Amino acid sequence: MMRPKAILLLSVTALIAGVVAGCAKQGYPSGGPVDRTPPRVLSATPPNGTNNFKTNTFTLQVDEYVSIKDADNNILVSPPMKVKPEYTVRGHKVIVRMEDTLLDNTTYLFQFKGAIVDFTEGNALQSFEYVFSTGESIDSMTLRGRVVDALTLKPSKETISVLAYDEKAADSAVVLEQPRYFTRCDTGGYFTFNHITAGRYRLLALVDGDRNLRLNPGETMAFLDSAVTAVPMPKPQDTTAKDSTLLDSTAHYDYIKPDGIPVHFMRASLLKVEQQRVTGSKALSSGHFQIVTKNPLSPRYSLTLMSDTTSSLFVAMSPKADSLDVWTATQKLDSVVLLLTDDTLLRDTLTLQYHRRASAKRAATTEPERLKVQSLVAQNHPYYDTLRLRLGTPVVAADTAPVVTVMDLGDSTVCRCPLQLLYDPRGDSSFAMTAMIDFHGVAGGRYKITIPEAMTDIYGSTNDSLVINTTYTKPENYGGITLTVDTKRIAPGGLLLVQLLNEKGDMVRQVTLAASGTAEFPHLKGGKYTIRLVNDADGDGQWTPGDYWSGRQPEEVVYTGKVLELRENWEMTERFHW
Repeated sequence: MMRPKAILLLSVTALIAGVVAGCAKQGYPSGGPVDRTPPRVLSATPPNGTNNFKTNTFTLQVDEYVSIKDADNNILVSPPMKVKPEYTVRGHKVIVRMEDTLLDNTTYLFQFKGAIVDFTEGNALQSFEYVFSTGESIDSMTLRGRVVDALTLKPSKETISVLAYDEKAADSAVVLEQPRYFTRCDTGGYFTFNHITAGRYRLLALVDGDRNLRLNPGETMAFLDSAVTAVPMPKPQDTTAKDSTLLDSTAHYDYIKPDGIPVHFMRASLLKVEQQRVTGSKALSSGHFQIVTKNPLSPRYSLTLMSDTTSSLFVAMSPKADSLDVWTATQKLDSVVLLLTDDTLLRDTLTLQYHRRASAKRAATTEPERLKVQSLVAQNHPYYDTLRLRLGTPVVAADTAPVVTVMDLGDSTVCRCPLQLLYDPRGDSSFAMTAMIDFHGVAGGRYKITIPEAMTDIYGSTNDSLVINTTYTKPENYGGITLTVDTKRIAPGGLLLVQLLNEKGDMVRQVTLAASGTAEFPHLKGGKYTIRLVNDADGDGQWTPGDYWSGRQPEEVVYTGKVLELRENWEMTERFHW
């Protein structure tokens, strides 16, 4: 039997253990919901919206411990300050100290865009603005807009800065001066200038890589053709449309919001104006050299052999016109000095040397070189396409008789057809780098094609015989899309480019129209396609970006807005009015 004193001792011990356990649970909770609530600004000193601001510091009182995240990117100050403010955190306070001299009678706006985050979970206060004036009143005008990529019509994945200049600012202000006001686009491409003074402004948007708030060469940019007028900021709960006389009749609006604030539409593009230069050159073999340039060469380029005036050159240009393959004609020279010039002030002297390996030297004395021929015929070749061969060196002669043997593997019948050299219309018509087998089989047919020794290159070498086996595809392996376009946008001298894009947004076909008409895209593989129309104002057959200095906007682009899901053996017909 337990004594009363022992019972009392056990009771006290249990009570103490319970209290300790309870205290432990309160001090160290196990689990629980994750805090996803962002910090809140409770007050500011001086108060937000202060006039006659005389100090160089303001303090924000926050409801929890916080830190500042990437102030350079996440805190925008407008008008911009030459000396960046200093941001410090003390407990629940964010202290901002301005080292720059504040301008008289000026409204300053600090935009905290995700810069204030709680200390534990990193939850960000997505948007907070602090505004003050060094004068008698806070400016209360606004400008809004949206910036999209001029070709895709989608918001840029890069950060877009938007700069506002006074209407009378010189064109050169974008490279010489800081803007009057500054903001950035959100992820949807939208921007807002709040608390700006009344007036008209010129807007420039750019990917400001060096963050100097100035337009530099090689930066994507957008601009408006004319200055736009700032309108009153809407008051809280104010949904009344503003007086339409405040809107610019010549401005391009994306739309006008219910509160009457117009959204100015801007299209960003990159004009690549780079100095032409040689980016690479090498000797590929004896007598064969290659030159690569930064940009496509103009049709008026010139290449001169400076080291051996007794020899001439055979030059083949790449499809993109940004490289040249060069052969010395009369003999295979191991070293050359070449002079490349064009009408972009390019003038480059190149000294190229080919170093033979010992094994190559031995082979050169024992085995005559043969002309290399590569088949461009697919194993399952499109029934509508030609049969082509790629030639390793310039070919100057081919047997014009029907020398190619084609066996139909279905019925074993044999026919002969000619081999035709294909000359590059941009280059020298005295040689060819491709050849065509002039054979037209039937869809679904299976063929064995034998090409004999029939071509001779500039060095007198001939090709080895070549055997190709191929099966032609069938019409039912493909689908087709036909688009009829009604438009009055094509200016004299201009064109309409109808571009077919694949699911990745890459252009796979282009049809050019000089007026309203029909664009046909036959022989397509099954898949998802979209169609883009380009108003090619300069008629050069390609989309042209904008140029701030010449005042040229990017060429207009529109998408038909429909994803076309094409199946094999299926024809789709669409109509679009633009």
